[in-house]
Amino acid sequence: MRLVDGLERVRGLLETNGAEPATLRVVDAILANADQISGGGNAQAQSLLQITKMLQRTPVASQDVRVYNDLTRLEQQLTMRADAMAREREAQVDKPMPKDKKFYKAQKEREKAAKAAKKS
Repeated sequence: MRLVDGLERVRGLLETNGAEPATLRVVDAILANADQISGGGNAQAQSLLQITKMLQRTPVASQDVRVYNDLTRLEQQLTMRADAMAREREAQVDKPMPKDKKFYKAQKEREKAAKAAKKS
């Protein structure tokens, strides 16, 4: 994911959470900086969680408890969502796949062949 897109999404999530104006200003400042830096528009981030953790390490977040708390709340929400998605993916992988008609037809023919071999 592009860093700029990720920062915009993080900002939207913070707005939804009713974050402090100071928190939104921090994100806006970093977003403007990422847009201005050459190649910043192409900078990549692994996830929204990674971006949130990066924001928690900013000097403003270290100095202002309210900013840090907003970012920590978002980190917790993203972590819970990631855990839920991982459990869902795990459940899908463990879910037994139905067998097709070909399998049952072959199984029936093997049973017939086994019965015929018993009778002979």
